[in-house]
Amino acid sequence: MRSADHDAKRQFNEILSLIDSTYLLPQLRAKPKYVWVAVSTACDLRCGFCPRQYIEPVDSGFMDLERFRAAAEQFDGMRKAALFGLGDPLLSKSFFEFVAICHARGLEVATTSNGTNLTEDVARRLIESGVEELGVSMDAATPELFRRLRAPGDFAAICRNVERFSELKRQAGSATPCLVIPCTISSENLHELPDMVNLAHRLGATGVSLSDLAAMREDFARYCVPDSPELSRRLDEAFQRGKELGLVVGRFRQKMNPWVDAAAETEGRPHGCPTLWEHFHLERRGETKYCCYIGDAIPGAFDRPMMDLLNSDCFVRLRESLIRGRLRKECRGCTNLTVNSPERVEAILREAEKRIDGAALLGETEREQLRQTVRACREVAPRVVGRPYAPPRDGLLRRLARRTLPAPLRRALRSVFQDAR
Repeated sequence: MRSADHDAKRQFNEILSLIDSTYLLPQLRAKPKYVWVAVSTACDLRCGFCPRQYIEPVDSGFMDLERFRAAAEQFDGMRKAALFGLGDPLLSKSFFEFVAICHARGLEVATTSNGTNLTEDVARRLIESGVEELGVSMDAATPELFRRLRAPGDFAAICRNVERFSELKRQAGSATPCLVIPCTISSENLHELPDMVNLAHRLGATGVSLSDLAAMREDFARYCVPDSPELSRRLDEAFQRGKELGLVVGRFRQKMNPWVDAAAETEGRPHGCPTLWEHFHLERRGETKYCCYIGDAIPGAFDRPMMDLLNSDCFVRLRESLIRGRLRKECRGCTNLTVNSPERVEAILREAEKRIDGAALLGETEREQLRQTVRACREVAPRVVGRPYAPPRDGLLRRLARRTLPAPLRRALRSVFQDAR
């Protein structure tokens, strides 16, 4: 459980992060809300679409606990730590110490597993440790397809592990960890999406997370499932089944072909990206990266202060290029890419003002600091995204024009005035 001090730091950082999400400045004022921690790159499965199978040489190991402990001292005020990696975090003998370190800094903890190592002892410790969310990746609802996609996993054994975990949760009267079944959508399992929801319900999950296959290799592109009537039908069936069973079924869109340099209709307009402004990736050996699609590895995450690293030249240059509308090929077509506008900025700043006024955990000094930041953003916004269009007030001149000028002429004049703004 977080202390009152942790809650106050989080409330301050959440509002500051909201202000940062105006994407007006390439530097971060707030700490990231999320940290992705690559606890493990060791795995006992050989899933065909996993990038781990095609890395030469393959990295198979675990993050150093003490180096992480030192890095985590900077995490106060952040929201969530995702303990993951190109492997199974539960293989790490130090996994529950990672959990304890994150909780001690006030962070919620989510993790994922392939379910093979979800033994009864591990299940009990997950419940007792207070981990908030557990994802068990399945990708198939039948043993035959499961063996093909997640070899050499034992479908029946993994299902038993997950069912036993859910039973232990019920016995303990615990709502956590919240169990979610992630599933990567491919041409191989498209027909099983509704059955994935049935399986998740049987296993005791509260939801299913469907995500597009990102083809990290060009020869995998044929397995991606672009928007089509067939995909829509299968997704509708899955969503409907989720409603019937009381499960939350969500879909996370991915850029399916990160290596494709697609045209972007919004090139040249100001942009932003929640990953670059709100997330911190901490890789096993202490590198960080911009996102999952850009392969650049930036060293120093164990050796430099987190905010210094995230505001270093390479990060600032990439954020600045998005603000100026110069998009990398990995960004074009990415579902995280956000087009900015004066209306969007103003809506965020108004929401920030509401949250500042209602921030019961903050003192007046902190609230005034946040208000000053909002005012500074309003001064910068016209230079970055322009001014929002404000309809003229219904004054005397407007009433006179409505009575004396024909509608086509009024519309033409209105268009001229809007363009002039």
